[in-house]
Amino acid sequence: MRNKRLPSIPEIIFTLGLFLAIVFSFTTMFDLPIQLALFISWFIFILLGLRLGFQYQELQEGIKKGISNGLEAILILLVVGALIGTWIAGGVVPTYLLRFRVYPS
Repeated sequence: MRNKRLPSIPEIIFTLGLFLAIVFSFTTMFDLPIQLALFISWFIFILLGLRLGFQYQELQEGIKKGISNGLEAILILLVVGALIGTWIAGGVVPTYLLRFRVYPS
């Protein structure tokens, strides 16, 4: 069993640079969806984790824990977005903007 370790600065910079290059090239040069670039980058980060001595199950548990920790904030943003969309559709926001002359009528 290999010893687990944190990534070194060069490994972090290389992985981040590779990630940015993939996302940039997929979205601008190849005109492909960003989801595909993120999916491919996922494998790069998994390979880095395996190289650092972690087992796939440990990486999977860490991913699940990270998603679970961020889910509450995502749900709050979803609810606020739905609320604002309802206000706009119901005319609350346009009425407010006209009332206070935020934009010309």
